[in-house]
Amino acid sequence: MFVFAPRDPAIRVQYEVRVPVGTAVAFEELNGAPQVRDDENGVRSLTWIMEASPGLKWPIAAQPAAYEPAVVWSTWEDWSTLDSTWREAINEAALADSTITAALDERLVGSLDPLRDTVAFWNESVRTIHYPFRFWKLAPRPAIRTWKTGYGHALDRAVLLQAMLRYVVQRDGATCTKVMCTRNEAGYGEVARDLPRLTGFDGLRVEVCCGDHGSWSIDPDGGMILDGNEVGRWSTSPLGQRFNSRADQHLSLSLTPGDAEAWSGSGVLKIRTGHADAEALDSQVHRAVHSVLPDAEVSAIVRDSGVLHFNIDLAQWPTNADDQPTLTVGPLDGGLLDRLPADVHLYEETRQSPVRLPWHLIETVELRLQVDDREVRTPEPFSMQGATGSFSVDVEKRHGWLRVTRRLDLHTGVGSQQVELDDPQRHLHPAESWPELRRLLLEAREPEHGTIVLE
Repeated sequence: MFVFAPRDPAIRVQYEVRVPVGTAVAFEELNGAPQVRDDENGVRSLTWIMEASPGLKWPIAAQPAAYEPAVVWSTWEDWSTLDSTWREAINEAALADSTITAALDERLVGSLDPLRDTVAFWNESVRTIHYPFRFWKLAPRPAIRTWKTGYGHALDRAVLLQAMLRYVVQRDGATCTKVMCTRNEAGYGEVARDLPRLTGFDGLRVEVCCGDHGSWSIDPDGGMILDGNEVGRWSTSPLGQRFNSRADQHLSLSLTPGDAEAWSGSGVLKIRTGHADAEALDSQVHRAVHSVLPDAEVSAIVRDSGVLHFNIDLAQWPTNADDQPTLTVGPLDGGLLDRLPADVHLYEETRQSPVRLPWHLIETVELRLQVDDREVRTPEPFSMQGATGSFSVDVEKRHGWLRVTRRLDLHTGVGSQQVELDDPQRHLHPAESWPELRRLLLEAREPEHGTIVLE
């Protein structure tokens, strides 16, 4: 894949692919890219020339091939050939020798859930290094090498985990129909989908399908276990599978007053993300709750199919400058606004490049307080809707209970419902829509839309 627009304007940009005569090369020109010139003179030469390139639009997004002139090419015969070649390379590397198996046997003594305990052991034993693995796509490091060094990038860790899980499945006779590393769309996966290639399929998962354990997968980079009922439906795509393009997070808190200034209650966090272990799960719940109740104690966390239930104890409310008890129902720490692409800068009033949102993002925060006859200053109801999404604040008081609900909904892209599912334009908010999207995000950050004061 080649993007013609350089970082700075250029008088002429030329890209050439040379292959032996007779080699079949499939290619696709994107977003107004120049047409190819196909010559043979001892070798086959495919050349693309663009005159007077204006340079990349700013701010530079992570995946400019989705909107800048670009060409994608491939010499693979078809997806099946590429897939089998890649799997063969993975399987040759994913072998657990006696060093790995002995360590697993020792760790899993008395384990009631060997597969999940294997994932936890793998996470503890091999740390992640965030390094591109494109140089090793078809030549991954052997599992034993990664185990001995104690570190690895996503592909290293995926190969090792596949080896460890397959050993445990074989040892225990578990009825697992699949334990394998798969590639899924990340980056340019939705661009030129008919061309078999590795570029654009940089997402990795280790999939496990077992009768008693259900179907789940592991993110080898972050180490998270992703259960099928947490990540949404799966759909078929080349070189593995891709996730439903939606990410939700919903927090609901309910509090009643107790003795003195103390309050207590319960909460629910519904998520479409996963977790690696109990410690990571606890951290996710605490971050969300402390976004609204900074000094609350969270306890008795129970997980049920992507729904997290817990108890809350609040010794006293935080106070404002006037020493009044004050809470703010605002954006969640680690929530939607923290998942925006790095090129989304709210201080920029205009931009040239589109905003690419790979997911439909929804975040809801609901706070219910038993206030009875107490005087309470609440935020004003608010609603803002547009082509890029919506933001709303609903306030309701009835039967002695106050309910404040804050909801932010960001569409995948403008007109995303009117284009094909795999069209890269589906994920883009054009530069012209940035002022509206920016206003939406700025409103979502305003404390006044969620501040509650007990008079």
